Amino acid sequence: MEFSWGATEGKVVEGLADAIVEVTETGSTIKAHGLKIIHELLETNTQLIANKKAWENPQKKKNTADLTSSERCFKS
Repeated sequence: MEFSWGATEGKVVEGLADAIVEVTETGSTIKAHGLKIIHELLETNTQLIANKKAWENPQKKKNTADLTSSERCFKS
């Protein structure tokens, strides 16, 4: 087992890996490489966690809270 720090799908295509574990939201990159997901290992979600001291600062709290409604969070 080896860790990969990017272009993981390409390692399968190039024959550098027999199989990979990949975090994916849509699977579009996997499909674009002609690969197929054979088993879903884990379903996950994303959490926003704030520093307690920053959360006590009204402006920082607003800026952090604004992230949850911002379309920026959902653009790839």
